[in-house]
Amino acid sequence: MNLSEDQRHQLDELSIQQGEVLEALGIEPSSGSFTVRYRGDSATKHLKQLEFLPDDNRQSLEDFLFRIDQQTSAAGADQGRLAELRQRSQSEIRALLTPDKFHEYELRNSFPAVQLRFALKELQPSEQEFRAIFDYWTALNEHKWGTPDYREAQQSNETALRSLLGPSRFNIYREGVGALGY
Repeated sequence: MNLSEDQRHQLDELSIQQGEVLEALGIEPSSGSFTVRYRGDSATKHLKQLEFLPDDNRQSLEDFLFRIDQQTSAAGADQGRLAELRQRSQSEIRALLTPDKFHEYELRNSFPAVQLRFALKELQPSEQEFRAIFDYWTALNEHKWGTPDYREAQQSNETALRSLLGPSRFNIYREGVGALGY
């Protein structure tokens, strides 16, 4: 379902009004709700994260994310439903985008990317370094933690990242990702 610009604006306004009503009643909107995610500066930030997409992809993805946010809000604390929505949203986003565009989306918006950005604040990696770290990190996490395959991938990643970052910056990297259970 593609929404017109006017329809999208109307839905945005309704969502904001819904959040204002909830707040007036003393109910805090959930942090994952559309109202919280897309209000003010966070709306601008979210839209900037999708700027790399062509207009038709961006519109389709924004519409889809809006619907998922509504369903996530409706699911409340139902962890089974939330897990199902996360899995379905990843599959549908992957279907909407080419593999390269999906990778770009993941670099900007995925939970692992957000975790890495936070963990690597001290390192302040360049864009090229962050892309390499993200790719190594996601490849590593395809293996079950603690298995021989995981340890082998971890050693390979460390060798490559030590070469990319240099010894002192690699140590800063290790300290940062240590907080993520690396």
